[in-house]
Amino acid sequence: MSPLDCPGVYREILESLHIGVYVVDRERRIVFWNRGAEQISGFLGQEVLGRSCRDEILVHCDNENVVLCAERCPLLETMRDGKPSSAEIFLRHKAGHRVPVHMRVIPIKDEHGNVLGAAETFEEPKVSACNDRRNPNTPQSLNHVTGLPGDKASRSALEQHLAAYREHRIAFSLLRVHVDRLSQFMANHGADAGGQLLRIVAQTLRNALRPSDFVGCWAEHEFVIILNIHRQKALTRVAERLRAISSCAGIRWWGDQLSVTLSLGASVVEPEDTVETLLQRADRGLDRSVEAGGNRLTFVPSENEAVSKDGPCS
Repeated sequence: MSPLDCPGVYREILESLHIGVYVVDRERRIVFWNRGAEQISGFLGQEVLGRSCRDEILVHCDNENVVLCAERCPLLETMRDGKPSSAEIFLRHKAGHRVPVHMRVIPIKDEHGNVLGAAETFEEPKVSACNDRRNPNTPQSLNHVTGLPGDKASRSALEQHLAAYREHRIAFSLLRVHVDRLSQFMANHGADAGGQLLRIVAQTLRNALRPSDFVGCWAEHEFVIILNIHRQKALTRVAERLRAISSCAGIRWWGDQLSVTLSLGASVVEPEDTVETLLQRADRGLDRSVEAGGNRLTFVPSENEAVSKDGPCS
């Protein structure tokens, strides 16, 4: 028998891949979980083998924060129709933050064509979402809790974007983001839980953005996001996606799954804007979102008329 006929050879190949690979049987029990899946998800094989993929492990969701692990489970659909599928989705890391991945699912069949189970592969984008490469950050400029650029670096990034707009008319939008009721959350669960949850939100926001976008810290429990978008409709769509995805992130704390919601204020740069006027509009939108109960986006155009949009509370 050729060495290549040995099943162990192919198992070792799967283990050595940098992409995540796992296999489920007809009951959706996990029977294989490679090292790539461990590295991307944070879950070790020994933690998931024998468990159902429905047991809040990866908790797949789409861009609208719709969880796919029930009747819309890609593995289940592939086993039902016997057809491969693929999608751009988010999985939940063991630490709690959301990770964007490209997922592929294929059916596993016997020699008679009967479906025995399914295999899923998932991998992160080739270029990870991060802060604008034109604004490199030293470790000293990063916030020690979130790992994002601090308030000084964030202001500098905003000044650079505004200068580029004045010189080259490269339009952009600004989001101010507030973590709802985090002070009360910390009072109930402690500062460590609050800090960990803040890191989860920061990582989720960074993962959900494009390489050309910027996210950094601003005030306490708040972030600033600079998007290379200049139309309100596109800005609203992106902001709502960020809010929805973040609400599906969370941490395990003493057996409980804890999560938060976000309030956002948004505005698009205008020809006469300074850093302060642009911030003021976004701040007004944020204040109105918070005053309205949170978990929503308010857009403030230059004419000072705010447009508020409630989001689904998932």
